Amino acid sequence: MEDQVSSKHTTNAAAYVDTSKAERAVWLMKCPPLVSRSLRAPPSRPVAKVVVSIDPLNSNDDDSPPQFTMELAGTEAGHIPKCYVMDMSKDFIPMSVFSDTPQDINRSLNDKESIIKHLSAANDELGAVGDKKFRKWEDEKRGFVLALQGANEKVEKQMTCSRS
Repeated sequence: MEDQVSSKHTTNAAAYVDTSKAERAVWLMKCPPLVSRSLRAPPSRPVAKVVVSIDPLNSNDDDSPPQFTMELAGTEAGHIPKCYVMDMSKDFIPMSVFSDTPQDINRSLNDKESIIKHLSAANDELGAVGDKKFRKWEDEKRGFVLALQGANEKVEKQMTCSRS
């Protein structure tokens, strides 16, 4: 039942995302550089396993989501932890993909700058539309106030005429 995930190991800086098994769900994972180096092992051996812990007593309860733990299989020397608790989120989290090459980083930063300029222009346009609507609302409000004042003056005149 376990699915083997193939990853293509490249030695040059032109790394890419393997989409050969795109019909399956994919997890994107943000990890520290130490873990990232461990996960870049050749595809001939497993690099990690993910353990899903489900509480059978609360399996029907949506408030108790399954717990995910990743255990690294590498035998690197040093003080690298082998077990990590994974925080899974079903919310949409906007992410940016950065590469190791300076050209891709520059392109990504230029794309972000373009998006920021577009959002700034859209924000200015939205502000102008909001100001226009606010002025229109103020004019309508001023008209209602003047109409009410005129009606009050009429009523007061009629009251003073009827008393005399």
